[in-house]
Amino acid sequence: MVIRWFEGPGYLTVHALGTAEEADVSAADAWLPLEWPNNRREITRVDTIFEDQTLSAAAAALAAELDDASWPWETQPPEPLVQAAARVRQLLADAGVDVAAHFAVGVCHFEGWGLEESVPRANLKPTLELLREQGIEPGESHDDPHAPRKRPRWLAGARKRQRT
Repeated sequence: MVIRWFEGPGYLTVHALGTAEEADVSAADAWLPLEWPNNRREITRVDTIFEDQTLSAAAAALAAELDDASWPWETQPPEPLVQAAARVRQLLADAGVDVAAHFAVGVCHFEGWGLEESVPRANLKPTLELLREQGIEPGESHDDPHAPRKRPRWLAGARKRQRT
């Protein structure tokens, strides 16, 4: 799951990739939801999500709180969004939703900034180890989608996935 923000917490999209859809997504695109085959559905979903008045009120409160703070666009996502992402797995479990063992959440700017920092902070170590084993690496987005991406610091020791 990827939560993307732009210009504040009230302007975001939430993207989820189901296990049946994973086969259609390369490891290189695992953290790039606009490359997923379900991207139109996921972008439309945000309208439904924000119909929940509780979420709308929380986004407005967070925007007001962050209004006085600096917004770390190029370094990492705002801590409240990372904390919210860290709660997603438990909230899904509480709602009776089964998730895959490798289910993970990342938070990033619409351009992709922040995944490298948010994924290790928003997910448990066993989940990160499963992602590493599967070769699913969050990397920073670039203007050129074919530009090489640096390996995240938290995956420094992981083996590189062979591409064929």
